Amino acid sequence: NEMMMPEKEMMMDKKMDSMMMSAGTYETYDASKLAQAASGKDVVLFFRAPWCPSCQKLHADIEAERSQIPNTLTILDVDYDSNQELRKKYGVTYQHTFVQVDAQGTMIKKWSGSPTLEALVEQVQ
Repeated sequence: NEMMMPEKEMMMDKKMDSMMMSAGTYETYDASKLAQAASGKDVVLFFRAPWCPSCQKLHADIEAERSQIPNTLTILDVDYDSNQELRKKYGVTYQHTFVQVDAQGTMIKKWSGSPTLEALVEQVQ
């Protein structure tokens, strides 16, 4: 029976590893989703516009690389044109801007122009 224990522990470790490997999310903005930051996730708002070429490139890269989003990250897709109040709140003056927030929606960091998912992830604090 003692021989079975390490094997059981190894199986638990593998299960934990596969859970850790699960990707983060890229989803449409909703204020209720900010609460994910309370459970230890990093939440980043991606202000983008359908008419913005660099936004579209990054959007396509995120979509193609969804499995590469760290499981600790939630990226929220914010429509630049229809979210004036949110833009005002964070001082966002042009599309292709990112705002990392906490669970209360307080800004942690703001930056612009990450061209790829990898570059975006590198900016997250």
